[in-house]
This record gives sequence, structure tokens and C-alpha cells, in this order.
Amino acid sequence: MTAATEPAPVSVIIDRLPPALIALACHCIALVLAMAVNWLTPPAGGGIAFAITQGLFAAALGARLGLPNWWLPINLGFLPAALVMRAVGLHPSVYLFAFIASMSVFRTTVRTRVPLYLSSARACERLIGLLPQRSGIRVMDLGAGTGTVVARIAQARRDARVDGIELAPLPVLIANLRARRLHNCRVERADFWVRNLADCDVVYAFLSPAPMERLWRKVKAEMKPGSLFISNSFAVPGVAPDEVIALDGARSRALLVWRI
Repeated sequence: MTAATEPAPVSVIIDRLPPALIALACHCIALVLAMAVNWLTPPAGGGIAFAITQGLFAAALGARLGLPNWWLPINLGFLPAALVMRAVGLHPSVYLFAFIASMSVFRTTVRTRVPLYLSSARACERLIGLLPQRSGIRVMDLGAGTGTVVARIAQARRDARVDGIELAPLPVLIANLRARRLHNCRVERADFWVRNLADCDVVYAFLSPAPMERLWRKVKAEMKPGSLFISNSFAVPGVAPDEVIALDGARSRALLVWRI
């Protein structure tokens, strides 16, 4: 006789859900709560006050359910922004254009849990200083975004081959326009999980906490001895970096360096 399988805790179930689905649930619950508040104590500000109340509930619920911090302003401002745009009377094509542009940048975030982070000039400068000095090295930027890192390294190290991988189409277009005059770099639209890292001397990533444990397993399995794995700000759970290089700024970011 086999023991009955215990149901998974609610927190585990929530962790398995896509962030967009959690955010949608937060908005639905927040809408009900805002309607209840409006019925009990009608706000003086009318529709905009109702929208702000709903946004506050949605942001609070999102934080409670563990949504990444960058979701909170989205939850807070979604309904108020919709009301403002409606009041302005924008042409419907503006909404269509905004939707297409947003999907071109953020569509993959729903699946990967990796938002678009842009590396600072200071991060690029320190990263360039970490590169091996020998000629012919290969550098890979995982989640290259708009190509800031790829272009800066390619300009500083003409003797290196610098490539990036990015899944969102609009950032890939911007990155390749930025690098169009550089012959030693390219940003490819692809999923970096299917790219083998065996030929890379340096791999750089500025992603999010979500994929770091899996990415470390990939790095360890594929990268050659003596190569470098560098993460901007996000640590590998349970694995201390060999070097931590602080970056200037209010967010106290750092480059975390592992020698393979």
C-alpha cells in the first residue's frame, strides 16, 4: 500500500506560475477589493481615485505573492495609465503601436522571468578590464539586450570576437544597428539555453535571480577550464564568487566573477 501524496504547498504552486498570470490574478482580486472599498466609502476623486486604489491593492498583492520588484510599478500604474490615455482621447492606432512595441521588448519576459536590464558604462568599463589580454578571445553576452556591452567590448578590444544572444526582437534590431560598423561582433536572436558555451573564454550575464542556478549548471558543464563567468549583480545560489567587483551607483551593484 503506497502512502498518499501530499498536496504541494500553495507557495510552491505560485512559484511555478508565470509572473504575468500572477499579475493578472492580482489585478482581478484588486479590482474586487477596490469595488468593495468604493461601495463602503466612495472616494472623492471619482474614477482616478478608484484606479489608484486598485493599483495599490494590485501592487501590494504582487509583492506579497513574490513578483519581481519591476512588476510593482506596472501593477500600480496600469489602470490609472489606462484611464489617463482614455481621457486624452488617443487614436486607437497608438494603442496598437504601443502594444506591438511592448511585445517586441517584453514578450519573452513572461517565459524567461528575465526583464530587460541595461548595463551601465561603469559595468562595461570594469568588465573590459577583466578580459584576458591575449589576442583572439571569444566573449559572449547572454541576454544582450540592446547591445551596450557587446558594442563597447568590440570597440575596446578589436582583437576579440564578441557575440551576444537576445530573444526579444526589437532589442536585437537595435543592437545590430549599433554594431553595424563593428566587424568583430554580432547579436543573434536566439535562446541562449540552446547555445553551447564551450568555445567562450568569457561569458557575461545580467539577467535576474530566476535562471542563475540553472545557468551555473550549464556554465560548469560546457565552459572550458580557465574561462570566466561574470554575472552583473545576481549571485549563483550557494556558490561564492571568486571575485566581487563593486560598481558605483545607488543600487550597489557588483560584478560577480567565477573562474571555471
